[in-house]
Amino acid sequence: MKKIFIISVLICTACSLSAQKLKGIPQKLTGKDLSQHYLQKSRNQKVGAFLLMAGGLTLGIFGGISTINLDGKQNISTTYALFGFGAVSFLASIPVLISASKYKLRAMMVVKTQQIDVPSSTSLRQTSVGLLIPLGR
Repeated sequence: MKKIFIISVLICTACSLSAQKLKGIPQKLTGKDLSQHYLQKSRNQKVGAFLLMAGGLTLGIFGGISTINLDGKQNISTTYALFGFGAVSFLASIPVLISASKYKLRAMMVVKTQQIDVPSSTSLRQTSVGLLIPLGR
């Protein structure tokens, strides 16, 4: 009975996983639109990373201050929990900042398809990668 239940759960899980769509990868965007998409994603991740960092610093500061002013009335585990959550939040912002910088680099790279004239009667299309340098910002 247990084997039948486990097999049915695995089959239902596999069916629902194959029905999911990929939202994170823009399939039909090309050139400047794709660059704008990656740049917006980079900005959103940078804001999230700075919020994590600020929240971690404030929790760490409050935890540190409460360990200094520790009397017999206050529970020591709550102060260490504040300090611990602050440290974890601050450290979690580092990979998010690294990911934001990777998306910014992707935004600077523009992928295009350009037409190449060949001396024969046919012309070829070639995918090229260029560097987009935003001026005036």
